[in-house]
Amino acid sequence: MSEQAKRRAERILDSDNCALYTYGNEPQIHCAYGRAEKRQQILNDVRAGRARPFYGDGRTLGFYIEEVGLNQVVVTLDNLDVNYSQ
Repeated sequence: MSEQAKRRAERILDSDNCALYTYGNEPQIHCAYGRAEKRQQILNDVRAGRARPFYGDGRTLGFYIEEVGLNQVVVTLDNLDVNYSQ
């Protein structure tokens, strides 16, 4: 996955109010999709250090790729309907 594709995917995840939860066996992405209470929960988790936000610079997604592998990330992004290709 190119750096440009990572940044594009992160911008989409950021706009959907998503965060990367790093606790447990495997990191997971959770998104609010406009639900106010879920968005607030995600923001609280980010502030408390239980989740990493997506800023659009590709670093959080890069960390996720290192943790679970590119194949799993592609499947997750497809399941979240994130179109990171041009």
